[in-house]
Amino acid sequence: MTKTGMQQEFNLGQNLRQYYGKFLKNRYRASELRVLSGADNRTVASALIALAALFPPQQDQIWTRDLLWIPIPVQAEPIIDE
Repeated sequence: MTKTGMQQEFNLGQNLRQYYGKFLKNRYRASELRVLSGADNRTVASALIALAALFPPQQDQIWTRDLLWIPIPVQAEPIIDE
């Protein structure tokens, strides 16, 4: 994925947060959101980058000051690629 592609995915996550923010909680909860992706690396990476912008870590979720990111699981489904 190119730097431009990564930036576009991050911007997508920010735009989704801005547009759907009133429907989303500020923190990611596995019981409330399941993320599916195609099985190829590019689509998994795209989902991870968009999620980083959509759900930035809240104060108590920050595990290192060097990286303001929390891991959010993405389930890769080969059937999506068909």
